[in-house]
Amino acid sequence: MRPPRAAARCLSCFQQAAMAAVENRALQAEGKARAALAGLAESPFRVRGSHDGPPHRSFESPQDTASLRGFGFSAGRAGGDTPGANLPTRAPAWRPVAGRRLWSSRAADDSDSADEGGDDGDEMHDVELSPALEASLKEKLQEYEDLQSKLSSSEAADMKQSELSRIARRVGELASLAEKYQTLLELREELEGLVAILSDAKEGPEMREMAEEDVVRVEASLKALERDVALGSLPPEPEEELDVLLEVRGAVGGEEACQFALELYRMYERYAAARGWDFRVVEWQASESGGVKMATAQIAGDGVYRRMRFEGGIHRVARVPKTIGGVDKIQTSAASVVVMPTPDDTIDIKLDPKDLKIETTTATGPGGQAVNKTESAVRITHAPSGITVQCQEERSQHTNKERALATLRARLYDLERRRKRDELSGTRRSMIGSGDRSERIRSYKYLQSRVTDHRLRYTSQDLAGILDGGEELGRIHDMLLRAALRERLAALAGSAP
Repeated sequence: MRPPRAAARCLSCFQQAAMAAVENRALQAEGKARAALAGLAESPFRVRGSHDGPPHRSFESPQDTASLRGFGFSAGRAGGDTPGANLPTRAPAWRPVAGRRLWSSRAADDSDSADEGGDDGDEMHDVELSPALEASLKEKLQEYEDLQSKLSSSEAADMKQSELSRIARRVGELASLAEKYQTLLELREELEGLVAILSDAKEGPEMREMAEEDVVRVEASLKALERDVALGSLPPEPEEELDVLLEVRGAVGGEEACQFALELYRMYERYAAARGWDFRVVEWQASESGGVKMATAQIAGDGVYRRMRFEGGIHRVARVPKTIGGVDKIQTSAASVVVMPTPDDTIDIKLDPKDLKIETTTATGPGGQAVNKTESAVRITHAPSGITVQCQEERSQHTNKERALATLRARLYDLERRRKRDELSGTRRSMIGSGDRSERIRSYKYLQSRVTDHRLRYTSQDLAGILDGGEELGRIHDMLLRAALRERLAALAGSAP
């Protein structure tokens, strides 16, 4: 039975606190779908609001448990990372749905508020599952249930180990999405029951008030869960986990552009170090003033391309030039950044030796002077594409040749990737992460210590932190990841019949 409201009001302060803690635990379980948005790799989503509160007391003593069970509740831990803000002070109402208790609360979902500090696109808009996507989800749920039944049946004992492994692997792939979709169906069923209560004129005001509160809570949970299910339905992007080849060049602005290119290169070097990525120089062409005309590096690690892909494009700087003495007028220059995923062992980029022209020479330093007497520098030209790469950073000719070949494979792979993308999308480039070299993606204004990312229409006042490869650069990448996910969801909805 539902505990009477009058009885709830008469509870002692201790019992009220205990039940608030239990409701806190229930809200935590109910909020897992919303929290899953924050649980993506590198946390492209963050659930805020109730999850930002301090941990609350855990009620574990036999007396506490007995007092709770007396009112039809089961005790649970309320510590750890459970939600702590905006807890109701009355006893929670409940009704069973498919064998589960769903707790109602006035603390409706206000957890997806945007981060402070500008239009960062932190909110995910409401997602409506298309009929085609619903049908696909039902098929996956049915497949998941069938495979689970097969594993638990007597026939599993007669299966080969390879077949059991295949089924278990598939169950693991489907588990998260299937369970979330099952929860979504149960919430929809509960919402229908609540609407029926509100439509029934025979229900008293107390029951209707509780039903109204439950409707707010269930609708908020449904919105969050629908977003989560839609995200889980997106096909994986295999390139996200690839390593990258980074190329930074001074563009418009002469020596000042080369100086800015050097600062960007150092920014990426520090950003890679902060994230535990491996950063190796492949090619370095210094300018007369100590900047770089062109610098190439290989970056390897977990999720490198997933984040670094957003850096491809034109970076513009406005500041008093460092290379011209006695000038106090602000000038604008630019550097170009190209980020190419490097193919891994599963991607076969064939290089016919007949198509390669390999030349060796002595490595050179600034001004063109030779820095060693052996021919350790390697230059490779790919005749069919006309692409030329070179590497002279190592003393070993063999090592330089390996790095040059890896660079060539990356550029050929990027060339083919762009060709296929153009075939699929025509001349259109997506606003986020297209990597087009003529696209101005970010402006750096030194006088105001301000950086603006034009794709997000977001301005940061932490110029020094960004150039240091710090958390603010990671924050911008988080915003871009969220924006890219929204685009993919919109494309998924638009392509569905």
